[in-house]
Amino acid sequence: MVYSNQADSQTAILPPELINFILAPLLILALSLLTSTFVMFLIEERVTKFAHQQSLSGISPFTFWSATFLYDFIFYLIIIVVFLIIFWVAKWMQNVIEYVFLFWLLYFFACMPFIYSVSFLFSSPSKANVLLIVWQILAALFALIIFNLLKYLDKDSHFVSDAFDTACLFLLPSYAMATALVKLALHDPLYAEYKDLIAVNPQIAAKFSNTLLAWDNIGKLWVCMLAFGILSSILFLALQFKPIRKHISQIWDIGATKKGKVDNSKLNTIIDEQALLKKKETANEVNEGVHPDTDKNVLVIKDLVKKHGSLTAVNELNLTVKEGECFGLLGVNGAGKTTTFNMLTGQIFATSGTAKINKKDVTDHIPLGYCPQFDALLMDLTGRETLEILAQMHGYSHYKDKAKVILESVAMLPQADKLVRYYSGGQRRRLSVGVALLAPTKMIILDEPTAGIDPRIQARRDIWELLLGVRKHSQSAIMLTSHSMDECEALCSRIAVLNKGKLIAIGESQTLKSLYGNNYTMTMTVPSEDESVKSEVKKEVEQTFTDSVIKTTEESKTLNLKWLIPKKPNDKWSNKFSQMQQLAKKHNIKDYCLAQSSLEDAFLRLSEPNGNNDPCLVKNDVAKKEIEKKMETKATNEEGNTKRQSAISWPISFIPGEARA
Repeated sequence: MVYSNQADSQTAILPPELINFILAPLLILALSLLTSTFVMFLIEERVTKFAHQQSLSGISPFTFWSATFLYDFIFYLIIIVVFLIIFWVAKWMQNVIEYVFLFWLLYFFACMPFIYSVSFLFSSPSKANVLLIVWQILAALFALIIFNLLKYLDKDSHFVSDAFDTACLFLLPSYAMATALVKLALHDPLYAEYKDLIAVNPQIAAKFSNTLLAWDNIGKLWVCMLAFGILSSILFLALQFKPIRKHISQIWDIGATKKGKVDNSKLNTIIDEQALLKKKETANEVNEGVHPDTDKNVLVIKDLVKKHGSLTAVNELNLTVKEGECFGLLGVNGAGKTTTFNMLTGQIFATSGTAKINKKDVTDHIPLGYCPQFDALLMDLTGRETLEILAQMHGYSHYKDKAKVILESVAMLPQADKLVRYYSGGQRRRLSVGVALLAPTKMIILDEPTAGIDPRIQARRDIWELLLGVRKHSQSAIMLTSHSMDECEALCSRIAVLNKGKLIAIGESQTLKSLYGNNYTMTMTVPSEDESVKSEVKKEVEQTFTDSVIKTTEESKTLNLKWLIPKKPNDKWSNKFSQMQQLAKKHNIKDYCLAQSSLEDAFLRLSEPNGNNDPCLVKNDVAKKEIEKKMETKATNEEGNTKRQSAISWPISFIPGEARA
């Protein structure tokens, strides 16, 4: 209260009634600023995908949002209790303090479901915070001005102004709150004046209460704020209800698809390595998504389709991944790899088709290890805190020990207590791989796990060795995508190639190179620097291999000469090697080599827009015989490999499939 010093006493410059009226807008301002800030962390968690990482621990949306609501409510409750103490000490609205407290609680329950709902519309925390402040403060201020203007213009019936007032009370909790505080401020001096009479006469006390709670007083405000809170809660719950979200997504996809179509009819046909021996079984696996050994299938994808407007991002994808297998998914940018991973991890719904992990639909909030393309980390946590939080959500009792083991395995223990915002790109990538390996699940999905990691060979190989250990000594399956062909060859037991969302090839690395390799690479090291010797060797190579292309430039002084020899359907590597060997003996060449196409060559050929018209894509007899021979021994080797692997000890902390405590 404001005072003026007098000779013998202090007299109030501002009367209590005026002070109460000044407090009302200030309180609305404070509470609006407070509740609007709650949206910022929600948006940050969603945009960074850290909230999605939490959902992959298997916690239900009910648990997640209940914890969020409880935390916000406790923080809000502490603030309003502090306000109540200040009011009580300063004797502001002391006679109606219990009604003030109830309105503050009702304001929170009216606003928060709406704030949670609109958080999904924003990707910028600061922008959302500003717009919510505008909604709560400026909108209420303009509504008050318009209401008084309508009341002045409509002096007789007040029908228009009353209707506008009711609408604003329902749509703007802050407007209802301000109105309530003003009405309580008017009743506070009346209670003070008749306080003694109210204390001894119950009838007068009841009359005062009934008057205050009447519909034309604060009763209407109770109902409007409560109704807005209930409707906001229904809206929020509907947004969290999976069938409704899935239905909305499918309606959006179907409606947008009518605007345009994409022609994928000219893509290559699917070729599986088992088609050479078991065509019927392979057709069943590719077309029906069911492998003959169904008990070992961790992932089963059947007729998976995702449309973004006129673009078909994923087109009838069918494949399976078995336990203990590392499956590589390759494709150029925009081929549909990340979209596929987004569907498998439940971030988006498929337009049609199904995907199941351990016979459970991927939208059922099942535990899953996932390293996304862009690191899903909170910048204000340390690496250790990130892993410890997620380890607790995964249900580990010794979560600190688990986090330490993961940090050691990805070589991040020295940087464990540094904030993530100060990590380099490679360090964040290592931590993201650690987050994926933390999950106690049979399926781990890695989207370019070594992208951004130090390009030194050993730095990448440390991650490769870790993933190979997980694959060999646990029952977990790994599915990854990468732009490094060396990485895929080192890690993957099977590789699939996507082109424009459609699966065009699948098989082991050697299978793809045999079926889709388009050339041989021949290298010879001439014994002399004499240009005439080089010219003679080049001339004879051109005569022997008429389609060969010299890759060593004329200006080069190197003794190593390199050619590319196009691969024809009927070519045999043994014949080519014999011809090269004869040339080498004739010119006394000691070092020579004839190599098959690399996986990168096969991938580039498959990714060409007109690759389906390339005759080099036709399966040759040599490839068939090689694969047939390999497939005959594959079954017998698998049993022996399984026995050998079971005899190898592996630290239990590294195994993602470890049971929850």
